[in-house]
Amino acid sequence: MKDLWNNDNVQFARLISEAEAIGLFTRKAYEELGREMDLKPDNISKLIDRAQAVFEDSKKRLTHYCKRCGSPIKKNGHCKDLTCPYSDRKQNATFTEG
Repeated sequence: MKDLWNNDNVQFARLISEAEAIGLFTRKAYEELGREMDLKPDNISKLIDRAQAVFEDSKKRLTHYCKRCGSPIKKNGHCKDLTCPYSDRKQNATFTEG
């Protein structure tokens, strides 16, 4: 949880989900991906749906962890890690110490 950028499960699912959100997966893209992956376009669609589900699940799970240090968040919204700047206050929108 500490380094989300290096978490392939989150980032690969995010990439696919965001590509779908901006319309990158056109009918032609589905067909070409299907040929390259030896899959029917319907199966490409199912893979995209799975990636979106993984990304949405990741976002839900990550809301329970400190964005600064990756430690669990207590019910009061403070980080459980006493060395973290957010151990005595909730994180702000930018997750910075200011």
